[in-house]
Amino acid sequence: MKRLVVVKFGGSLIDFSGTNIPLIVKRIAEHRRRDFGPVAVFSAPKGVTDRLQAIGEARALRQSYDLDSLFTSYSTLASTCISRDFIQEFMDKLGEYRRDVEETLLKIDRRFDGSARAKVLTSGGELPTATLMSYVLRSHKVTWIRVLPPREEIVAHSH
Repeated sequence: MKRLVVVKFGGSLIDFSGTNIPLIVKRIAEHRRRDFGPVAVFSAPKGVTDRLQAIGEARALRQSYDLDSLFTSYSTLASTCISRDFIQEFMDKLGEYRRDVEETLLKIDRRFDGSARAKVLTSGGELPTATLMSYVLRSHKVTWIRVLPPREEIVAHSH
């Protein structure tokens, strides 16, 4: 009897070098052969949450910040691990996430917390990562279950 499996890939396994992406694809493919699913959950790449937190805090203090390098990192990684058939579709979605982050940052006034913080962290971290991995898996013809809540229901808790 097949079982439903949920696999979570944390930020320490996912980074912008892409070193562990073949391992992630292999693990998901193995679960796909044995089990129902899998449901795959991806954290933001290593260091991204801290970078986004610093960006949000800088915006709250009316200081400069660098959003370009973060989203360029996603683009660069995508160009090395997503097939040409899917790269433009991914880039369009990445652009949507970037616009979400930019629009949210513009609304920050003195404090980076609550729903603004949640939207910046997820739209700049987990959501682009899950989308990137979705296209990586499609490029390798590996199916999996992707569940995303509506964006307005995402909550990020402070540590």
